[in-house]
Amino acid sequence: MNNEQILDGLLASGCNETIIKEFKRLQKNQKINEQLLLLSRYKRTLLEKLHSDQAKIDRLDYLTYHIKKEKPTT
Repeated sequence: MNNEQILDGLLASGCNETIIKEFKRLQKNQKINEQLLLLSRYKRTLLEKLHSDQAKIDRLDYLTYHIKKEKPTT
């Protein structure tokens, strides 16, 4: 992959400026393992947010179900 493709991938993944700068610094110094670790940490952050958001959705579904269940029929 060329640098432009990597940058596009980082941006499309939602990486902020701090992560991108650190990634570029590691790339310049040929620290591939550290780059992979940085990406892994960011992925873990995204997964934690995803799980948190999924729990919120589940709670909304639970509330919706119970509200509909208790709704008087007309």
